[in-house]
Amino acid sequence: MRTTLFASLFLWLPLVGSAIAQTPGTFIPDMGEETADGSTPAVKAPPAPVAPEFNPWKLSFFAEYQGPTLGNLNFSQTQTPNTASSYSELDYALKVGYAISKYVTLGIQERAYYPFDPTANFTILDQRAYVQWNHMIETSDIDLTGKLTGEFPTTSVSRAAGKIIAFKIDANVDLKTSLRGWSFSFDVMLKNTFFNDPVSNGGSNDIALAIYPYITLDMITDVQLLFEASFDAVHNYNDNFYNYQSGDFDYFDVGPLFTIGPHINTNVALRFFTDQISFNSAAIYANIGVAL
Repeated sequence: MRTTLFASLFLWLPLVGSAIAQTPGTFIPDMGEETADGSTPAVKAPPAPVAPEFNPWKLSFFAEYQGPTLGNLNFSQTQTPNTASSYSELDYALKVGYAISKYVTLGIQERAYYPFDPTANFTILDQRAYVQWNHMIETSDIDLTGKLTGEFPTTSVSRAAGKIIAFKIDANVDLKTSLRGWSFSFDVMLKNTFFNDPVSNGGSNDIALAIYPYITLDMITDVQLLFEASFDAVHNYNDNFYNYQSGDFDYFDVGPLFTIGPHINTNVALRFFTDQISFNSAAIYANIGVAL
């Protein structure tokens, strides 16, 4: 009887296997291929995801334009409080950097401007070199980035003024808050410029201080409302060390910031000067930034 049972099972196995293979939705596990010696190899784990390769090269471009006041819409002109209209210009900055580590980047910065004055020419400004250290201090409340820039007298104007070198220190602080959709940061800048003869021609502006608040509010996808400002002061070499005079006109910008893909953003704003806050005297401002 045992022989008959085994024979019956032997006859039924092909039929059962055929029925399983023809049954829709039936899962038959893949046990793997046999090796040469007939054994079944171990099941291989799926490959781990490959992290994107770190690119140490950094490249960014920035251009900005300050145009007319709302009270005088001539887009080749610009004006600040208590001054006559003058030709506008496009200001450019190109930065090329190389990350020597995850946090430290060395680079150079080329700056230039293109005046709308038909009698003036495209002008390249002094050469800059910088070292930037990201996440110098990072806590649950702040993230501090530091940057040291050296500015060299590579233009004839700077050499004629007796400029030797300038050092600029920027400390950028990102504030971490729980306010949904808001971001807050500010940059504190100190710049010290050295001259061969800082006393002549009424003295040279050798020390500059500034603070730049930067606040955004998410509006819709890829659009934020941006508020940024500039408050600065300069020191003249011939004055008492603590006698700071006004630098450029202090101002604040309000307008939308558009993100165009992962590498480009552009901002269009009204620039209000703190010496004369009104819509009639507010200037049109625009910029574009590209980072790769």
